[in-house]
Amino acid sequence: MKIIIFFVMIVLTVLYGKTSGALNEGATDCLCPVTANIDYVCGSNGVTYVNPSALRCAAKCTRQQISQAYYGKCNTD
Repeated sequence: MKIIIFFVMIVLTVLYGKTSGALNEGATDCLCPVTANIDYVCGSNGVTYVNPSALRCAAKCTRQQISQAYYGKCNTD
């Protein structure tokens, strides 16, 4: 049962990364390791990432200087 939950979390993390804009703005076929933990961070670009490793991956793949602004989801107000 734990293994099934683990794989479901990995799939959800991958799907979330693709839909959250983590690999956008011209990045194609860019792969990097992203941990499966959910620990939301707000990037300096105003995008919420599932965790710091997803933010680093987005910065690498988009070749942009993206830093962590703060822990938690970005404010959309």
